[in-house]
Amino acid sequence: YQRRVHGVSAGGSPIIGFLVDRAGRSVSWIGASCIGLAAVHLVLLFGPTSMSYFPIFPMVILGIALSMLGASLWPCVPYILAPNFLGTGYGLMLALQNFGLATIPLVVGIVKDHVQGMNAYYYNLYIFLGCCGGGFILSALLFILDKKNNGLLNCDPKERERRKEEIDLLRGDPMSSPAV
Repeated sequence: YQRRVHGVSAGGSPIIGFLVDRAGRSVSWIGASCIGLAAVHLVLLFGPTSMSYFPIFPMVILGIALSMLGASLWPCVPYILAPNFLGTGYGLMLALQNFGLATIPLVVGIVKDHVQGMNAYYYNLYIFLGCCGGGFILSALLFILDKKNNGLLNCDPKERERRKEEIDLLRGDPMSSPAV
């Protein structure tokens, strides 16, 4: 079933990226992705287990939610950082992502080794739900901070275009400064 997640994510990412580009509101997409991820884990936790095809549907939704997250989170960086810090910003994001990819499987393995039977499955789903909840709380915090500051991350594309000069000045883009 795991290959379905990656297949849907790989195939859906350009489509969802197009939708995010057209709609804007990146922080809202991030929050929706966290809700979708949590919903998948809740379905896996409490859903029917007798049907052999059952996990296919949550895995497809998981792939869509992961595509939403990537398509809305990574494009926020240029609206936050000056162009001469983009490499550092993307590097930090990738380091945090890789830290999670390295540590969560270790935690899941420890739980699996120390908890008997189906309880390990349930405890691991609780871990993933906790990660989803943490992600949603962080996206809500990002929404609040964005709204307090300048609202650039969660505005629509027309608003971003209208505020292009303001965005460039806030980021410290040297190409947007008037010639002296």
